[in-house]
Amino acid sequence: MTTTISSLAATYSSAVTYNAATGTTTTSDATNSTTSASTTASGQLSASVAAKVTQALAPATAGIKQLNSALTSGQTKLSALGQVQSAIADFQTLAKSLGSAAAAPGTSTIAIAPTAADVTTKVQSFVKAYNALNTKLQTLQSGDLKSDPALAQVGAQMTQALRDAGGTSSTGALAKAGISLSSNGQLSIDSGKLKAALSADPSAVGNLLSGNGNGVADKLSSKLAVLTSSGGAVGRETASTAKDISATETRRASMTKTLTATATALAAMYTQQEQAGSNGPTSLFDMLG
Repeated sequence: MTTTISSLAATYSSAVTYNAATGTTTTSDATNSTTSASTTASGQLSASVAAKVTQALAPATAGIKQLNSALTSGQTKLSALGQVQSAIADFQTLAKSLGSAAAAPGTSTIAIAPTAADVTTKVQSFVKAYNALNTKLQTLQSGDLKSDPALAQVGAQMTQALRDAGGTSSTGALAKAGISLSSNGQLSIDSGKLKAALSADPSAVGNLLSGNGNGVADKLSSKLAVLTSSGGAVGRETASTAKDISATETRRASMTKTLTATATALAAMYTQQEQAGSNGPTSLFDMLG
């Protein structure tokens, strides 16, 4: 492939391509270009000119690559925070379904069916939704959001909601209803205890999950809503990360534009130097003057 001033500039431009949709970067190294002998008429660059331009712009190219790395990290974090919000939304949808269809907006007053089977289904649904949210948090805590403070707050609120309902005690209300918390943060159901609790008072079991906004599902949903709001930990961190990405993209675009223009100018200058020998311009200022 022949290297020209325009193709060299394009190489630097493409070397800093960032795909915001996928959060990936595509980097091309200008040193991989194959150059031909200098031919003034065609505008081709010699190998020595291309090498000089590459060397001169190495620091700037490294800076662009650092910005690309920051963008990739930012997009990864933003995606992970989006997964947290999505998982919370799924739990909130389930929590709302535990309540009465006639409940006022923002509340979850449960309508207990006369059969224990219906309440059992609600208990199973709650446990499944809680565990799905916990699993998502654990996955992110060990991966893209490791040691993230907002994620830690979500976990703390989940534990607090269970504690408020006696879910962290073997003698608590949830435990008596057959719902217990394991060491890995997952809920499990003791079918024998649940059956006994339903035989004694199915309404009490139903209200334990969702009753006039005071059930464990109601309280947890409310706590999570605060965290994902614009003023909550997850909401603030999401907005801050998006803002940082935007600022970095602006810097990268500006540096890319400058880098491409500088590559073009340097290529022209070094070509003139090569053609004129010692009488050629020794700097961009000389060439432009």
